[in-house]
Amino acid sequence: MSLSTIASGIGVLELPCLRLLPISSTQIQFLTVEARKQSRRIRRERSFSPFPVLIQSNRRLRHGFSELNSSFDRSNSGETGSDTTLKDGEEVRSESSSGVGDSYVGLFVGMLGLDNDPLDREQAIETLWKYSLGGKKCIDAIMQFHGCLNLIVNLLKSESSSACEAAAGLIRSIASVNLYRESVAESGALEEITALLSRPSLATVVKEQCICALWNLTVDEEIREKVADFDILRLLISFLEDDDVNVKEAAGGVLANLALSRSTHKILVEVGVIPKLAKLLKADNTENKGSKVIRKEARNVLLELAKDEYYRILVIEEGVVPIPIIGADAYKSFRPDLYSWPSLPDGINIEQTAKAPSRFGASELLLGLNVDKNVDDVDEAKMKAIVGRTNQQFLARIGAIEFEKEIKSEGPGKSQQLTLLPCVDGVARLVLILGLADELAATRAAESIADASINEDMRVSFMEAGAVKPLVQLLANNNKETVKLPVIRALKNLSLSRTVCQRIEAEGAVWFLINLLKQPEISLNVTEHVLDIIAHILDPSKEMESKFYEGPVNGSKADSRKEVLDAAVFSRLVQIAKTASPNLLRNAISVIEFGIISNPNMDTIISKDITTVLDLALRQKVLEEPENEAEELEKHLLKLEEAGLTISAASRLLTKLLDSESFRQTIDTAVFIELVRKILRSSLPLHYKDWVAACLVKLTALSSPSQSLNNPINLEVTLYKTIPSLVEQMSFSSSPETKEAAVLELNKIVSEGVPESIQTLASQGGIEPLVKLLEERNERCVEASLSVLYNLSMDSENHTAIIRAGAVPVLRRIVMSQRPQWEKALRAACFYHHHSLCVQILIFVLLKANMVFKVSTVSTSPIDGQKPGTSGLRKKVKVFKQPNYLENFVQATFNALTAEKVKGATLVVSGDGRYYSKDAVQIIIKMAAANGVRRVWVGKNTLLSTPAVSAVIRERSGADGSKATGAFILTASHNPGGPTEDFGIKYNMENGGPAPESITDKIYENTKTIKEYPIAQDLPNVDISAVGVTSFEGPEGKFDVEVFDSADDYVKLMKSIFDFEAIRKLLSSPKFTFCYDALHGVAGAYAHRIFVEELGAQESALLNCTPKEDFGGGHPDPNLTYAKELVARMGLGKSDTGGEPPEFGAAADGDADRNMILGKRFFVTPSDSVAIIAANAIGAIPYFSSGLKGVARSMPTSAALDVVAKSLNLKFFEVPTGWKFFGNLMDAGMCSVCGEESFGTGSDHIREKDGIWAVLAWMSILAHKNKGNIDGNAKLVSVEDIVRQHWATYGRHYYTRYDYENVDAGKAKELMEHLVKLQSSIPEVNKIVKGIRSDVASVASADEFEYKDPVDGSISKHQGIRYLFEDGSRLVFRLSGTGSEGATIRLYIEQYEKDASKTGRESQEALSPLVDLALKLSKMEEFTGRSAPTVIT
Repeated sequence: MSLSTIASGIGVLELPCLRLLPISSTQIQFLTVEARKQSRRIRRERSFSPFPVLIQSNRRLRHGFSELNSSFDRSNSGETGSDTTLKDGEEVRSESSSGVGDSYVGLFVGMLGLDNDPLDREQAIETLWKYSLGGKKCIDAIMQFHGCLNLIVNLLKSESSSACEAAAGLIRSIASVNLYRESVAESGALEEITALLSRPSLATVVKEQCICALWNLTVDEEIREKVADFDILRLLISFLEDDDVNVKEAAGGVLANLALSRSTHKILVEVGVIPKLAKLLKADNTENKGSKVIRKEARNVLLELAKDEYYRILVIEEGVVPIPIIGADAYKSFRPDLYSWPSLPDGINIEQTAKAPSRFGASELLLGLNVDKNVDDVDEAKMKAIVGRTNQQFLARIGAIEFEKEIKSEGPGKSQQLTLLPCVDGVARLVLILGLADELAATRAAESIADASINEDMRVSFMEAGAVKPLVQLLANNNKETVKLPVIRALKNLSLSRTVCQRIEAEGAVWFLINLLKQPEISLNVTEHVLDIIAHILDPSKEMESKFYEGPVNGSKADSRKEVLDAAVFSRLVQIAKTASPNLLRNAISVIEFGIISNPNMDTIISKDITTVLDLALRQKVLEEPENEAEELEKHLLKLEEAGLTISAASRLLTKLLDSESFRQTIDTAVFIELVRKILRSSLPLHYKDWVAACLVKLTALSSPSQSLNNPINLEVTLYKTIPSLVEQMSFSSSPETKEAAVLELNKIVSEGVPESIQTLASQGGIEPLVKLLEERNERCVEASLSVLYNLSMDSENHTAIIRAGAVPVLRRIVMSQRPQWEKALRAACFYHHHSLCVQILIFVLLKANMVFKVSTVSTSPIDGQKPGTSGLRKKVKVFKQPNYLENFVQATFNALTAEKVKGATLVVSGDGRYYSKDAVQIIIKMAAANGVRRVWVGKNTLLSTPAVSAVIRERSGADGSKATGAFILTASHNPGGPTEDFGIKYNMENGGPAPESITDKIYENTKTIKEYPIAQDLPNVDISAVGVTSFEGPEGKFDVEVFDSADDYVKLMKSIFDFEAIRKLLSSPKFTFCYDALHGVAGAYAHRIFVEELGAQESALLNCTPKEDFGGGHPDPNLTYAKELVARMGLGKSDTGGEPPEFGAAADGDADRNMILGKRFFVTPSDSVAIIAANAIGAIPYFSSGLKGVARSMPTSAALDVVAKSLNLKFFEVPTGWKFFGNLMDAGMCSVCGEESFGTGSDHIREKDGIWAVLAWMSILAHKNKGNIDGNAKLVSVEDIVRQHWATYGRHYYTRYDYENVDAGKAKELMEHLVKLQSSIPEVNKIVKGIRSDVASVASADEFEYKDPVDGSISKHQGIRYLFEDGSRLVFRLSGTGSEGATIRLYIEQYEKDASKTGRESQEALSPLVDLALKLSKMEEFTGRSAPTVIT
């Protein structure tokens, strides 16, 4: 086969004529390589040949390698006399070094062809990569072959790490040349690099080369847009925490390049780059060894983002502050104060000590601090201030700031360059710069302080660091506006803190600001900032506070204010207010008001044409409705808020001025009354109308003595201020007393017949809160609400709103309770018989009372043994059929729930269809009706799988928008069913998950004290065999039972999670066969719908998929013991079935929440299954494409998932057995995938384990792994292949479980007590261990597992007995709570093997020593009388 034949076979490669000798097929066959897995760094050693070793080859090929080898060596050793420094894209080879060697490039490019042996392709790509390091001419020599780039990119899909590393490295080299970057981007390299980086457990060297390739590519601005993809960015951010420094640096370099384009900033921020990089920047050098480069790149990214004002705020919020680079020379002007021991600003003593390190973190080399132990109130800002100041002054003294010449002093743009420092050092550095003699430096520091004062913490930090004093000094001593403006901006932003305001005033700033304000020549910009500061300091709302202020450091505040607030100031304020912006107008009014408070003599103010200012403030055009569409409406609302501030300030000032007789004589009261009335009737936000209403009342009182409610002015105040405010209090106040006061006041207003009060109340949305108040237990509140609603019902226009608010069922319920106030209400309804709503209520109560089903109360007594286990209450059917047994437990559950989860609620009642389910459903429906439940949803024929119930709770909405608040699930899970077998019931909460222990404990306590339960015994049984709604009327109102299709909601959810099209394509392949066994459980109701109808599988693929009450007489537990038919079909049975087993098989338990996964003659342990799903989820399952939040497993489950979590840097949790513990983590957003060793696997799509979900997850992984193999003759990647590759990557956890079922409960308890007693002395345990088996490791620790929930802090004790061995092995003993009779002892045995060569052993063989030890250590046969377990998994 010639080289041209290779080229033609590739189809995309065009080779120039190189006069190469032909290569025979025999010679190609003998072309082999030495497999090398040395690291990238070793490969680059000059003593190491950069090309593969040919063992047998054509002489021409050997010569080609030799020539390429020698030419590469010459370029590396500098024989050619050229520059030997290798940088991306730099030309380092001379003509003499590229002659003969280059002529063989075509040969190796040809070897990249897709039809060549993978080992040959790997050898060729490694050779070309090393060759490309020779510089641009070498890269040019490779790139002359059209199509070679596509072949290189294709090798990124290789399973070989060496091939992937070399392909990525070669792409990195090519991307270093400007000419080729666009070609690389268009070749699909970005997509393949992303896919490669998404692989779990990717070799570090491969990651580094891939990311460096992206680093080179992102030099091009157009390519940055393509790289700025959410998936790529998410990966890059995760690599910032990689253990390898080079990977970190490369990831930071890519992000730094991306940040150079403003168009990428938005997605960089959205993906969370700011917190990650800020964390790197703040970390100590000891935490990130060798991290100088990544710190630099992190700083570059954040500085680019900080150019945007909004993103700068986000950067500062993460604890890093932009600092101006002013040059090392500027710091030479720093003159430290004469040496004195430091003290805190408030006089707290600081003593020098050498006995202990500083409490405040200052370096012991700089300062030892010890605050007086009697002082406990030293806040954090003060501590940070002194630490930061000490550090920065020390650095300035020794000349270490900007020591590394961050900029050249003569470089352009010096005044614009910034760096970033952690908050403590950054604040101190800025304050230090303020005190330098360099005017420009101080100005830039002031600008930075203004930008950084974004919140109270930052403002206080600057104050404690001493920023206020130098800022005030700059304000006082410099007349240049270029200096004053940034200083004033800084003071303005600092003054937003009331604490800092006091310090600003204490430093004497008010006098300088007032004098500045008096100067008419200052710019409008400066005027606005100055007035803002003055208004913050002289805030009239601080009037009472100011009376008790002890006074500033620099003299008396009161005296200084009297001196500065003179006639000239008021004259200037009036002038500003009459000619300036709304903001200046508001602030001017605020300062004038403060002048009135501090100086009761108003004559000075009144004489300054204050009425003109007030008139201007109250005539706001913005109060008129906007004429334009929604876009303009948003701007209008913003302007309305600004106008509200001005109007509120003007109204407050006017109200206070009206106390002056001389002022009243100067104004036209009628004009101001009309102005204020217009404002009151306007759309001004309600909270701005407080002073408007007060002002109007005062104006009216001065002009008219009448204070009647019917006075037009008082009426408007009532309609436009009082009633809306009362409605707001009823609607939003959390205080019952406030709500009561509001409704009582409303009742008073309405009862007094205030005109238009009813219409106003309705238009302001008062009906709905009034109806809600009817259900309050406060009788005064209910009676007042009833009275107001009665008056509202007099107007027929309000009927629809009253009914929509839910008044009718509320009235019905309370009428039936015969509360005294409702008898009065009905008599009133009879009197006002013409009112249709009252007639409706009356007719319903009096005429239809006979049609209401009756609720009777049945006396009962507690029944022992109703303590729920990890999955509810499970007993034999004959136990549940005892009188009151089921009823007691159901009522105990209702009593354990809060009222809103029962009264008027929607509940789901269904299960796995086992024997007694149909009877139990009817009983629960009748009890639900009696307990006030509004509606019950039932799956057709009572069938709903446990995961489907969770999905219904979370996803389903009724026709009226109703959502389920919980569910009774009738199942005993994997236990047998039938008249003599098991039945069970459990309750799931509104999140779709099992009731937490706090609820199940209440249920159990209630079962021990129950005396009676209500039930609607005369309610007829509901037909649950047909979809539809059956409605009843009861004492509490309407009661509905809706029967719905069992599969609809669940199938819809599955289609939103998985790529059904990809799975359908896999199932359609003749190479892929599939078998699913529902074991006659409820999974059969979903199997046909999902696998046959949706995914196109053959009917013959389904086994036992007809749900039966007794599960066909079998045991619906999906394991190797009970799923016998499936096990045999998959080739794992004791006898050969004769046919070729399917590629993939799965089984479900009775309620479809458990699963078993099988490959052809291969069993996948549940522990391995969840680990493999987690490892492949991001790439294979669309639902997880944005990443996993975390993973979790139950304590007995093997640690396979732990290894995956560590490798993928995922949050990991180990919890007790019971799915409710996973649900808590999922609700908190901490977990995405979880699993149990008992064949339970699931994710955060619901709050239960989900057997069919697990099957679809495996199908998705198989489809993903085989997307290139489905068509054609390529062999499919099998289940076994996936598992063995997983073991090779992560190691194998040999694992088995021994179940001893229906053991005498007393004996089981004794066995557990024996194991706990052994744990008291580990040395004694090890003596016993070594006496039993000397070939096992020693016990390192032993305990009884206890779990503290990281979400709610609850503690679960006695969750299993553990023996943990020094080699990572484990023995776990646990009593199971899922059995219905006796006790089940579960023994878990685990051994970890990391050596890939030892992962192929049989589990029982590998675990034999530990099994023998576990049985003898626990005395299993002695306590249980069993010589063998019931089930081995």
